[in-house]
Amino acid sequence: NTSTAAGFDLQPDGNIVFRNGTAVGSVLPECMRIDSTGRLLIATSASRNIGSYPSVLQLEGTQNYTNSSISLVHNRTDPGGPEFRFAKSRGTTARSNTSVASNDNLGTIFFHGADGTDAQSQAGRISCQVDGTPGGNDMPGRLTFYTTADGASTPTERLRINSNGNVGIGTDSPTYLLTVEETTPEGITSKFSQG
Repeated sequence: NTSTAAGFDLQPDGNIVFRNGTAVGSVLPECMRIDSTGRLLIATSASRNIGSYPSVLQLEGTQNYTNSSISLVHNRTDPGGPEFRFAKSRGTTARSNTSVASNDNLGTIFFHGADGTDAQSQAGRISCQVDGTPGGNDMPGRLTFYTTADGASTPTERLRINSNGNVGIGTDSPTYLLTVEETTPEGITSKFSQG
């Protein structure tokens, strides 16, 4: 017999398991759970470490992008769009506004790949840091872009945009609108193709 239903159960190990879909016999398929440490696991029943620690929200799929993707949609008659926001304070309680300091990391997007052993190694990341001394309604920032070379497991900074808009490639202190530095014998190649 099959039936469609939804529900949840409290397990002896402290997990709360949410179920929905078509039951086979008396068992409904699991869709997500809150484990005993408070992590929300979607489409997976066990937490895993990515980048050496387990995240509080984990989504893991085994099909195509349809069950391992997140959509943000804004429907309104104005020019606004959906937003994804990172924020940091130096406070120690929720809702703190203790000021950050120069070089504090405000947020990072990490890219990891499984290498046959685990998914700890980074292929690249994009970070935003405070780029100067912040003050009331004053938050200087820079963006840094990293990629990992073949044969390595740790990314290297490749490009940064600092708080005054200068772009640096091969340098972390660009002094001009575009500063490119290269120390290898191959040097720098600039090519223009019109076609």
